[in-house]
Amino acid sequence: MRTKKELRAQYKSLRKQITDAERESASLAIAERFINFLEKDPKIQTIHVFLPIATQREPDTFLIIKKLFEEKKEVYSSVLLPSGEMQSIRINSESIFEEGDLGIPIPKELEFSDKAMIQLVLVPLLVYDIHGNRIGYGKGYYDQFLASLKSDVVKVGLSYFAPEEIIENEAHDIPLDYCITPQFVHSFEK
Repeated sequence: MRTKKELRAQYKSLRKQITDAERESASLAIAERFINFLEKDPKIQTIHVFLPIATQREPDTFLIIKKLFEEKKEVYSSVLLPSGEMQSIRINSESIFEEGDLGIPIPKELEFSDKAMIQLVLVPLLVYDIHGNRIGYGKGYYDQFLASLKSDVVKVGLSYFAPEEIIENEAHDIPLDYCITPQFVHSFEK
């Protein structure tokens, strides 16, 4: 089994090979598949969306945010505090973003919110496996954030790629419930 470090390096390299046109097309397909997925559970009204780091070639979640506003959903994201904790913020259709630390877009005006309202979280990742285990950038911010949420929050990853067979899993790692790619919705429900 390859280590997290090896997989992280491999998938960062694979992402760099994606052209702008391929990223745009894949991001649009992911957004459409996510909205279709969301329609199956109309009770979900409050969604936390990670904001894409362009230099990391992440899926463009602003396409999802736009569709969520059209569907009249409440949209949240988060900012990283100096303590290393992620603080939930609400975003709206009027939010203006600027590049923050680590290249993460953040709204110019922050509206802090109660993370207890969140029903579904879109989780960034580099790679995931058929069991819903994921590897991010190695800082652990999202694992800490997910651990602080209600246990019934739906955790959805977004990826350009198919899952690996198995990846290392540590006790603090929180698995996904689903992962959405341009082609599929992978379910890991236990």
